[in-house]
Amino acid sequence: MAGDSFKKVRPREALRIPAAAYNAFIDAARAHREGREMGSRDAGREVFRGALIPILNTTGATIPRFGILGIDAPLFDPGDAPEAFRRRVALRGVTPTAADHSGGKFVVALEPIPAGRLAVACGAGLCAARVEFPTDDGRERRFADVADGVTANLMAGDRGSASILWREPGATAGVKWAIIRLGGASGAGVFPVRLELASGAQGSALVRASWNYDVVDALTDEVLAEVVDPLTAPHHWGRPTTGPVSPATFGTAHFNADGDIELGWINETPQPMWVFPITLVQSGGQQGTPSAPASWQYAVYDATSGFTLGTSINPVAAPHQWRRPATGKVDPATHGYASISSAGLLIIGWINEVPHLPALHAFPISLVLAELANGTATAPTSHMYHVFEVSSGVQVGSFVNPGVSPHQWRRPGIGRYSPATFGLAYRNAAGDVIITWTNEAPELEACGTTGVTEELGGGGGGGGEMLMSANSAERAAAAAEPDCGCGKGR
Repeated sequence: MAGDSFKKVRPREALRIPAAAYNAFIDAARAHREGREMGSRDAGREVFRGALIPILNTTGATIPRFGILGIDAPLFDPGDAPEAFRRRVALRGVTPTAADHSGGKFVVALEPIPAGRLAVACGAGLCAARVEFPTDDGRERRFADVADGVTANLMAGDRGSASILWREPGATAGVKWAIIRLGGASGAGVFPVRLELASGAQGSALVRASWNYDVVDALTDEVLAEVVDPLTAPHHWGRPTTGPVSPATFGTAHFNADGDIELGWINETPQPMWVFPITLVQSGGQQGTPSAPASWQYAVYDATSGFTLGTSINPVAAPHQWRRPATGKVDPATHGYASISSAGLLIIGWINEVPHLPALHAFPISLVLAELANGTATAPTSHMYHVFEVSSGVQVGSFVNPGVSPHQWRRPGIGRYSPATFGLAYRNAAGDVIITWTNEAPELEACGTTGVTEELGGGGGGGGEMLMSANSAERAAAAAEPDCGCGKGR
């Protein structure tokens, strides 16, 4: 076939090798030699075969074994050498920088690589590496990434694209041997944390909870930060704006580019709240009396947070639900329970107001007649007295009629009563002395029978005259006697 540079030669034909065929033989030989050299240098690297990457050192200096090269570009351009590009991944290596090669854009050399030479490096999976650990601050770093301008080792940190599976024992600071996993770490380095309550307060109906925590690495038990408020920057947690919240015990976090810890999620749990405790301080109103109710008003505070809910609240006015006795003294409240309506209104349901019920114990009194006003057959007795407390001798009343309200002594509607000298009384809620009993005694006299013969008429002469004389004497005697209240007046 005309123009075929790779046409085979028959026996006894003259050998003529076209330039294109000769150059192809040379390229194939070179590729075979480079592949054989890379495959025979370290038989132990075969376990990493899937992660072995040919890389060209373009730094201008020798890269030591286990040194670091940043990935710059593919060795073969897909436009200029498409077959070579597709056949195997090969890279150009440069001095790594934090800006361009953090996050996994680097390889670990598995042999020394002279400047301008091609060698094999580990691009993924497990490999040994030299890692620098920062000054000891009591925290164990679990990730590693490139150090800016450094080809000798990686730098350990709180985040990175390489996970540190093991490190050389000893002091934390300095360059140490480590076993790392390339490509297996999260760029954000999210890890579990344990949260220990440090300060803050429970939320209430109108106040947000304010819990703060000490943050502890759940894997190593290292204290990563103290008294952390998960609501403030750079943290990302959000709480309900009001209501009680159970403190957290666990969460997830990561370290940002500045090395500061950021809480992303914690297991705080909002609690349902139907009613909540309140404290009350009497701020207005008046005490009740025997004829009027108390009218106390209060400054009301959330008992949990101390937040002011109102300053002059009458708990018996709508929408509140408290009820007082219609009359009488009531001790002011100091505590209660309330709720918040769907419209956001405070509703007081119960407070510890206590009706003031002083003991109504009777005590003895002595009575000195102040004004004699005896009853008649048609009018009641209405004696008035000066009243003294027997135990102390103190006068507690003047010109008191015990048969008139508010006193409780009762006399018949008519008739005579002997004045009293003694009685029983008590003090009402207003402190007034109320007489309940006195030793006034009714005056009950016998009533004679008169005028029978006169009304019936006389019999024989002498007898009739004698009866008439007797009746006349009785009438005279009756006229001289006081009225006994039986209908026979003077």
